Amino acid sequence: MTAKQLALRGNIFGTIGGIFLLRDSIANLIAAKSLVAEGYTEKSFLLIYMTGLIIGMLVLTVVQVLTWIAYTKIGKSTERRWQLFLLIIGILLIIEALFGLMLTVLTAGFLSALLGNLLHIIQSIFFILTFALKDKNVARN
Repeated sequence: MTAKQLALRGNIFGTIGGIFLLRDSIANLIAAKSLVAEGYTEKSFLLIYMTGLIIGMLVLTVVQVLTWIAYTKIGKSTERRWQLFLLIIGILLIIEALFGLMLTVLTAGFLSALLGNLLHIIQSIFFILTFALKDKNVARN
């Protein structure tokens, strides 16, 4: 298996996991809005909560776009830098996914959040292997 194939598989798992997590975030936004409408919490809490969720969704989307860009750059002259980028993203994503799993279990969260975090752990493993693998044809150049 080549580094590009590993990066592709990692991106596929990550994109599917990201969709699950974005769906969960949208459901949380709707639930928080209904809590304010029913008078269970204040609007200031909703504003802070919504801002945090929207920033989180944007960061997740930007990271996914950057990992797809890194996938397209593997096999070119700047391959090693992009593989290092995927290693760093893989390490950060595995930490994020472990915290997300812990939080999902502790709060009895949505199944989609559990699946999204598990898929991000798989994505992280593929990204770390992408960096660790040295393609034979790249090593000769």
